[in-house]
Amino acid sequence: VPNDFIKIDSNKDWKISKKEAKSYFEGKGQAIDIKALWKAEDKDGDGYISWEEFSGPKGSEPPPKKQPPPRRQTQQQQKQAEQAEFGAMFKDVDVDGDGKISKDELANTFKAVGQEMTEEFWAESDPDGDGFVSFEEFVGSSEPAGKGEEL
Repeated sequence: VPNDFIKIDSNKDWKISKKEAKSYFEGKGQAIDIKALWKAEDKDGDGYISWEEFSGPKGSEPPPKKQPPPRRQTQQQQKQAEQAEFGAMFKDVDVDGDGKISKDELANTFKAVGQEMTEEFWAESDPDGDGFVSFEEFVGSSEPAGKGEEL
């Protein structure tokens, strides 16, 4: 079955504009009354002839189904995802599982990736100087973890 719709729809957006129709029929050397064609074919009056409106040969392949737009994460969802990611990283470094990272635990993590932890890095990581990195210090937050967010 011939598919005139695809031949006319030169930009492949699954709708035929007057410009596309005029160009197609001029290229074939056929005179056409665009106003009459649109009056007969453009049933919803949007200025285009859609696949559904087109009455000529259109083959057996329909247009692709429109994909739903990707869901955007809300700020709350993004924050929760980040917290979960930071939580997993924190737990990986907190080898003894006491809810805080010791200097040895952090130094060993550095060694595991072929790096050496500097004293300057430790001082920045433990700003309150208590000898441990809390989760809040780990994520760079000055707010303590809220109810349900503790590790």
